Amino acid sequence: MTDHGLFIKFRSYLNCHFPAQDHTVVFVPFAEIRAAKRVDETRHSPDRDENNRPGQTARKFRWLELELTGDSSQLAIALNSEKESVLAERRIGAEKPSTRYQHFPVLLTAPDRLRIEWAVIPKIPAMLDALTRHTLVRPAEAQTKDFSDLEKLSRAEQETRLLELAESGDKLGAIALARRLYGYDLAAAKDFIEELAQKMN
Repeated sequence: MTDHGLFIKFRSYLNCHFPAQDHTVVFVPFAEIRAAKRVDETRHSPDRDENNRPGQTARKFRWLELELTGDSSQLAIALNSEKESVLAERRIGAEKPSTRYQHFPVLLTAPDRLRIEWAVIPKIPAMLDALTRHTLVRPAEAQTKDFSDLEKLSRAEQETRLLELAESGDKLGAIALARRLYGYDLAAAKDFIEELAQKMN
């Protein structure tokens, strides 16, 4: 944070081994932030207990959401470029593939909505307190998303939710869901999720 706006690094720390010359930071002026708020999100995913009985796992996410007033098209291009870097085939040396984590901590959920996954210092109340000097801070919001009952959705809706789950950092959960929904084996489900990410990005 500066006196004029926020520098936001959108590359996941898990992919810090990517080329250092890549553009991974965006500057958002306070003049282009209408408001900010905390969003607490709970995601329910299918799982199995110690006796292999069907159950659910709940994961909690905390986001800083910024309402933007400016043109976000260049930001969208930068975020999509980062996704392409993650999803592209990368190799170290002649043969060994590099590790690529499908974790995207900064999301443009709408042209005027930027979300930053908040698991850093300072804690989000301190950050929001600092933002009150520059923009409106709205009341916190709680959201729940259920990924455990996708059978009732259309194929397109299922694929959207599977991609959302994978891009949240739970690629294994997305693969497991694809196996349950479509009867894939492990290799086919993994290929499906990776091809889905390529197609929808």
